[in-house]
Amino acid sequence: MDKRRYRAGPVAAARLLARVTDPAFRRRGFAESEVLLRWPAIVGAELARLATPEKLSFRRGSPAGGVLHLRAAGAAAVELQHLAPTVIERVNSYYGYRAVERLHIVQAPMSTQTQSSRRRPPELPADDRAALDRSLAATGNPKLRAALARLGNRVLARPQSDGEQT
Repeated sequence: MDKRRYRAGPVAAARLLARVTDPAFRRRGFAESEVLLRWPAIVGAELARLATPEKLSFRRGSPAGGVLHLRAAGAAAVELQHLAPTVIERVNSYYGYRAVERLHIVQAPMSTQTQSSRRRPPELPADDRAALDRSLAATGNPKLRAALARLGNRVLARPQSDGEQT
């Protein structure tokens, strides 16, 4: 084993990870993995929720004037099309030169959903929870009982409008 590798002390995991991930990112057109990793910081949290970068392609021999391919879900693609100049400006200011000239937006489901975007229902008061448990006690199938409990928890935790009754 090569002992020279360990003389400098411990190595940061991020440094080792970059050796593995950078070639994969380059194949997708991203010279720097930072654009993918820092996407919310580059375009802002609101825009980052609308789209994820897929690929950055350039003309042969030109590191400028590229096309940034984005994936957007549903109606967000239309909204993103209107916000294209803002996205282009923010990405170019990150790169420090006019790297992106235009966007290519693909309307498709987002590949990943961040944990923070999932909302947890608020905790039910003890009496509501007990009433829900009593109403589900007769359900024999444990999987069905758990699914109905989740549904009941969400319905009971939902804020009610004036004309709505549960």
